[in-house]
Amino acid sequence: MQKNVTRKIVFTALIIAVTAALKCTASIMLPFAGAGGMRISLSVFFSKLPALMFGPVIGAMSSVLNDVIPAFIKPEGAYIPLLTVTAALGGLMCGFLWKKADKINAEKFKKIFLSAVVVLGILGIINCVFVTFFKDNAYSVIIKSMGEKRYWFVTRGLLAVSLAGAAIFAFDGLVLRKNPDFDEKFIKLLLVLLISNLTVTTLNTFVLRMFIPPLKNLAFFIFYIPRVTEEIIATVIQAYASAYFLRLISKMPFAKEIV
Repeated sequence: MQKNVTRKIVFTALIIAVTAALKCTASIMLPFAGAGGMRISLSVFFSKLPALMFGPVIGAMSSVLNDVIPAFIKPEGAYIPLLTVTAALGGLMCGFLWKKADKINAEKFKKIFLSAVVVLGILGIINCVFVTFFKDNAYSVIIKSMGEKRYWFVTRGLLAVSLAGAAIFAFDGLVLRKNPDFDEKFIKLLLVLLISNLTVTTLNTFVLRMFIPPLKNLAFFIFYIPRVTEEIIATVIQAYASAYFLRLISKMPFAKEIV
């Protein structure tokens, strides 16, 4: 028992070290209104593995360290403790949801996901057509009366979300269908990671706007939509990488002793 705990700690520490190194050396911070607002990093490949392998508690602890260590090794602006709290929540959610993943019906989720993508896309197209070609129509007036933030979201924002969803579905159909077992694990991971990652991204958007003055003057959805779009794309990559690494780790001699 003690040996297994030690191996879990060592394996988690190794993943944290790799994640922190990639976050410090292989990442790009994209600015919004002159302030850092969105990070693109290769650390996404490994960051959720402890949560997926060892559960919510270790997932939360590793997520905290993944946030704190790079912040002190390579600081980029003031340290915001609330971002560490949301990171812990993300790791906790990921580990907890993955434990419940056996109850997920992958095929049913695909149908629901595709239906949502189609509905959002159609709604976005309809809204764009009305506000562009039927400006005096009552429906167009209602959309424009929502204010700049909501107006942007219900037109181009919906189209962006729909296109991102369509890309995910196309990736699954073209790349993963040839391996049903891997495809099912990918779909379950995608759902688990989308829920945890989008929750964290949404909370972090509020936190960043709260603590970074230039971001307060930026319309919420203009800041939020690019972050969500990037997060969805990153989550697809993360789900694929996680499915691959979990399969690879399961074949290692010590896998049964630590998972």
